[in-house]
Amino acid sequence: MLKGPLVLASLGLGLNLFLGGIPGMVAVSSAAYALLPNTAPPQSQTLDEVDSGPDRSLYTALARLIGAESEALQVAGAGLQQPPPVDLAPRADAAGAHVVAAAAAYIRAAQAVFSH
Repeated sequence: MLKGPLVLASLGLGLNLFLGGIPGMVAVSSAAYALLPNTAPPQSQTLDEVDSGPDRSLYTALARLIGAESEALQVAGAGLQQPPPVDLAPRADAAGAHVVAAAAAYIRAAQAVFSH
């Protein structure tokens, strides 16, 4: 059996899974922000717009959790600036609340999947 076609097929399958899944969506949304940081929306806003539907699936909950964590990382990055922004504390509180809400929604979605 030839190993070349098998290796190429495996690489193609891995690339297809990456581009069609959550990691691909996160990579694409962060690529726009990395290329055009002044004009592109933040990654957390992009993820919120992608999954803004009423769907309560595990994938939607995971996308919301990734978006909330991305927002928290952006606030943490703003906290490293000198001088720190004056609105850092309210932004950090809001980002923390988003992470807690997204984590709770993800846990509820996972429990709903595994309870069936």
